[in-house]
Amino acid sequence: MAGQTPAALLDWSLDTTALDRFVRLPEEARNALATRIAAEGGAAAGLVFSAAAAGRGADALAVALACGVVFGEREPRHSLRDAAVRLEPLFGGVRINPDAARGLAEAGRRVLDRMARDAAAAIVPVEVRAAAILAEIRADTAAALSPALQLGLDGRIQEAAAAIRRACETSRVDDASAAWDLARRATAHDRAGDNRSRVDRLVMAARLVRWLAGQPARAWRNLSEAAAAYATDGGFVDRARHAIRSGDRLPDVATAYARLAETITVKREEQNHAFATLLREWNTAGAQGEVPCPSSAYSPRWLRLWLVTLRFYCWCWMA
Repeated sequence: MAGQTPAALLDWSLDTTALDRFVRLPEEARNALATRIAAEGGAAAGLVFSAAAAGRGADALAVALACGVVFGEREPRHSLRDAAVRLEPLFGGVRINPDAARGLAEAGRRVLDRMARDAAAAIVPVEVRAAAILAEIRADTAAALSPALQLGLDGRIQEAAAAIRRACETSRVDDASAAWDLARRATAHDRAGDNRSRVDRLVMAARLVRWLAGQPARAWRNLSEAAAAYATDGGFVDRARHAIRSGDRLPDVATAYARLAETITVKREEQNHAFATLLREWNTAGAQGEVPCPSSAYSPRWLRLWLVTLRFYCWCWMA
């Protein structure tokens, strides 16, 4: 047997031939081997053999990944404590030590990550089985706790999108900060790299609600102030609101993005009208006095282009 670490034993469980040989051993021999492995390799390693001895060896990796959800909180919510009890039959009916389960979950995470790099297609049935186990033990609603499963990334994106929608509705700084924290949590997920465009849109959406919450209540006082606002973040806002229009494959996330895009569009239209008014007044005054470009630090090329575009917008609006 190739080592007695939890990760090595999970690799062993993926070998159907080796697993079949173990299953064919007499029950007494299986139990004795599981006890010895637990004594030598630690409680997490022992859990792999407990699952194998219970006839669930083929599910060992999926069960390990499910442990990342069930035991993902140091102070577990009531539903997860119940889920831990429902998970016990997969380990032969023994009570599961939370620290051992967390160690097993971390080993499963490493194995899945390696599989994703070496043979991405091989992780699909493992993920499907882990999702089924979480549903069976009624822990799927807490899937966002998983740092490894695609289901966990989806859960984190959904949680962040819900916070984004709430922040969009309230425009409160604390709600926007909460949305940002949840979006950053999604970027730290193991599957984030495989879902780069989705995660990038999520981060853009979180930045947009921070922008919304940070908007001053008063209007721009002059053209310099308006130009400075655009130079600071207006360009990003326009790019980001167009980016999130791509939506997401999860309907509730796509709905949150659509609502945010509508809100941002209304705000930008208000700002465009305000800028057009300031620009008209500046032109009427002979384009003298107040300087439209607030600082030479801003790129003259794109700022001049934007000013010309809004000058045209102003002309259309006054026509």
